This record gives sequence, C-alpha cells and structure tokens, in this order.
Amino acid sequence: MKKSRKRIIILYIAAVAILGVIIYIVPSVTGALTPTVVLRYDTLQVTDEEECYIVRNEEVYLAGAGGSINYYAKNGTKIRSGSTVLALTHDSQSDNGKSKYEDVITKLSNAAITQSDYRSKFNGIVSYYVDGFEAVFNPDTIEDLTYDQIRKSDIGEVQNLTRKHTAKGEPLYKIVDNSAWYITCWVHEGSIAKYEQGNIVTVRLPEGDVRATIVSIQEEPDNMWQIVLETNRYCENFDQLRKTEATIVTAEYSGLIIPNKSIAAVNGQIGVYVKTKTGDYQFVPIKVITSDGENSVAAESLYYDAEGNQVNTVEVYDEILKNPEK
Repeated sequence: MKKSRKRIIILYIAAVAILGVIIYIVPSVTGALTPTVVLRYDTLQVTDEEECYIVRNEEVYLAGAGGSINYYAKNGTKIRSGSTVLALTHDSQSDNGKSKYEDVITKLSNAAITQSDYRSKFNGIVSYYVDGFEAVFNPDTIEDLTYDQIRKSDIGEVQNLTRKHTAKGEPLYKIVDNSAWYITCWVHEGSIAKYEQGNIVTVRLPEGDVRATIVSIQEEPDNMWQIVLETNRYCENFDQLRKTEATIVTAEYSGLIIPNKSIAAVNGQIGVYVKTKTGDYQFVPIKVITSDGENSVAAESLYYDAEGNQVNTVEVYDEILKNPEK
C-alpha cells in the first residue's frame, strides 16, 4: 500500500514537471526559434546604376607647324589665360609618315584651334588626352544630344598626346574649363520619378564621388529621359573621362530600417509585429517614408495620420517578426 502511494506521488510530481515544461519552457524555446529583426536607425539611399557621359567646356589646340615638342606644363596643371603650354622647334622628323591621330583629327573636324604661340585662351586645366568628341559633348549643345545618337557613336579610349615630335595639324593639348563640368545620362521611364530639377545628387564615379545639381530633364522617344547634371567639384582625371558606369544617389532618407518582407497589412493598415515583454507579438502600425524595393525607412516613436491624429509607432531596438506571413 505504501509502495503504491509512493508511486502515485512520484507520478504526480512527474506530471507536474512535464506540465511545467509544456507551459513555460516550450513556448520560450519556440519563441527563440522564431526569426526576428531588431530595428536600427540608419540611412537608406535611393540609387540608379547608369551609363554616364562627361561633358566639358574644352578646346583642342593643333600644331601650326611640325617640330620637336618642349612641354612647359604637366597634365592637370591649372593655368591662366595667355599662359604658354609648350614650344615647338622644327626638325627633319616632323613631317614624315602617316599621323596616328588621323581618326581624332577627323572627329574634331573644324572644332580645333591651330596656333603658333601655344597659349591658352582661357583659364583652365591643361590636358594631353583627347578622344575627338570634345566638340560633340559641349555644354552649349548638351541638350541637343539624343540617346539614339549617342549609342551609335564610336566612343573609344582617349589618346595620350605626349610625345617628342609632332607633324603640322596634329593635336597637341587641350584646355579644360574646370569651373563647371557636366554629366549626362539617359534613364528609362520607370526611373524618372527619382529625379527632380534643382535637386542635388551624388554621382559615384570610378575616380571618386562628386556632388552635382540636376539642371535639365527632358523626354525623348521610346520612353527615355535625358538627365543633365552640373558640378564644379574636383574629380581626379575628369579631363580623361567620357563614357563611364556610375551610381547616382538621388536621395537619402534617415529613419528606422525595416525589411519589406517584415511589413504586414491588417484592416488596410500597414505595420509590423513587435515582440512584447511577455514574448507575444503585437501589431503596431508604421509610416513608411520611402522604400528601395528591399527595405523601407519608417518614422520613429510617433507620426500623424491623414486626419491629423497622433499614432504611436515602432521604436529603435524593437524586435519584430521577420516574416509575419509564415
């Protein structure tokens, strides 16, 4: 009888222990296994990956006669109007053979300047790199360029003009106005909403980042839009750039970063499920400021709805369900 009673007591204690595990331990374990995200305050950038073209106010100078070249200024040197860039001394090697710059000369057509004193006509930077498109990509005609025209252009690598001898009529150098230069690109209709005339953007070029202002937006056939950006910022080797891939940061927003897959809708209101002190998840409405398609920036602490009512919302370090639909 005593053994039977003892066995019943042991079974009772075991049952209570098992029930405790079910009630307290299992929920905490399953809760720990639930994927969550901790909200952080950060900045979200809205960007475009585009093929860009560099436009400068620049003049190419040709040799008025053949001769040996004596350079006075290094590439990238800032000079004033009237400064002498180089000098020529006639020699027997000057006028022999076919010029390796014939392609560039043909592209330049009548846009280049022939001189005998090799002085700069305006303040700027000396550059010994040309591609023949100096007159095509010009600030005065930049808005006349079309997407169809540009994509058919044979824009190759720039040529380095530094050498010991030159023939008459060959390009020697160019002067580039560095007080303002331009970047243009063509974007599809789906991206045009990111751009607004007068806004400042950041252009990430291979040589570094530059800040620029959107000065022109114009529509073209086939749902393409030309964007023209103006900048006066220094960029290494900008005199040598013509066609380049770039990332354009059109906007930056600060707030709580929320993965889009963590956002749910309840009765027409978007929000997230925030973990409470008891381990449950409570739906909390949010106000999305912007989204890049993967993440969203949301208001912190509170916001005002369309009727002007104050709405309490998520806080920094809130823990939310990562995938509320699962």
